Amino acid sequence: MKSVSCLFFLVLILAIWPRRILTHGGNKNNHTDLLTEACGKTPYKDLCISSVKDDDESPGSDLHNVARIAVKIAWINASEAQDQMKKMLDTASLPYIQQCLMDCDATYDDAVANLEESYGAFDTKGYGDIITWVAAAMVDPQTCEDYFKDIPGYTSPVTSMNNVVMQLCSNALALTKLVADGKN
Repeated sequence: MKSVSCLFFLVLILAIWPRRILTHGGNKNNHTDLLTEACGKTPYKDLCISSVKDDDESPGSDLHNVARIAVKIAWINASEAQDQMKKMLDTASLPYIQQCLMDCDATYDDAVANLEESYGAFDTKGYGDIITWVAAAMVDPQTCEDYFKDIPGYTSPVTSMNNVVMQLCSNALALTKLVADGKN
């Protein structure tokens, strides 16, 4: 009887094992399909796919996690942009550029805080708050750009960073709206 039980158990394992492998492989494809489909509904599709798929966290099998990672990526990039602006401030020689960079730094304080709050709000599925905070954070890089337009002839040294943060926020906002609307 003991050998029959062991044999039955072994047959059962062998019968289930290939399905586990196929299911795991299928899930990986489903992750890719989900990411491609979700990012296809954002304004910056290629940036969305490349930023979310390369994150250390797996987007998982649901849109909630994809949106959460997109917010995290925007938050990280806003923090890095702010750090870069602080370094530029230390080396800026013109008072006008120094003032603009100080104003940008203060503006980015808000963006970083809003994105950090947004990321935390995914735990409670506070999508309304997330949408509000990400939308607010998306405006801050443009405000930073506007500081450099006050005096003709000066160009913003942080335009490319601001554009990336705005695009990442725009994608995060679009993905969070999809989650809030219950669409995939």
